[in-house]
Amino acid sequence: IFDKAYGFSDVDKGVKAISGTKYKIGSVTNMFTSAVIFQLIEEKKLTLNTKLSEFYPQIKNADSITIGQLLNHKSGIRDYTSDPDFDKFKSQLQTKKKMLDRIASYDPAFKTDTKAEFSNSNYLLLSYIIEDITKQPYKGNVITRVIKKAGLKNTYYFSKINPLKKEAYSYKLNEGEWQKEGEWHESVMEGAGGFQSTSADLSEFIKQLFDGKIIAKESLAQVINMDMGYGKGVFQFPFGERRFYGHNGAIEGFAAVVGYYSKDVISIAITANGLDYDLND
Repeated sequence: IFDKAYGFSDVDKGVKAISGTKYKIGSVTNMFTSAVIFQLIEEKKLTLNTKLSEFYPQIKNADSITIGQLLNHKSGIRDYTSDPDFDKFKSQLQTKKKMLDRIASYDPAFKTDTKAEFSNSNYLLLSYIIEDITKQPYKGNVITRVIKKAGLKNTYYFSKINPLKKEAYSYKLNEGEWQKEGEWHESVMEGAGGFQSTSADLSEFIKQLFDGKIIAKESLAQVINMDMGYGKGVFQFPFGERRFYGHNGAIEGFAAVVGYYSKDVISIAITANGLDYDLND
């Protein structure tokens, strides 16, 4: 119905954004991770009640944390992006072992299943579990199981920003001037925020998800079942009198949001690389 680009993908060189400009989508990536996990459940390789201890017993309370609780943020595992050292390691290559050791060193943020609180650690662990089960890289799983299945042309794992591929830089406003943000290394994010996309691709992805073309309708019912404000890879948020299902994300100076309202068959997606107002507004 409506698709438009505003502003610049590269402020310094005056390159204007177009509809095909790619933006990092941060935690919107959670929806892709969740879809792959539910495909593995449908393939009987995993269940929502499978314990984290089957994969990573070194993490505190792993024997009482389930896949379902990782999906809806009830695990109690501390968010590694709140680590005081995060700014020191976010731009550097991180091995799986290094990230696992880091998460294993944290004390729980709360007792498992007593509350829900967003933690990037949950979805980083889910992406590692996908790799362990399939013996294939996380990004390859998303490409074959979700992106190709949905026919998305402008969604892929991010690396160092390349403007020749129509990839945007991100910015923050500082005393009236847009300043370019430093880049994070993709290995820090994986299933918690490793993808970039366009608003058109995100809109197509979420419609296909709700049409049952990526996961089964029975799986989708689990995804959108709200528990303490969280689904399994989605949120529910108001838009006027409607309640949309979807997700938002933020990484570097990028922000993104995608939502879907089944009754009207309407999706809304925004990808941005510099905001001086609240994206929710």
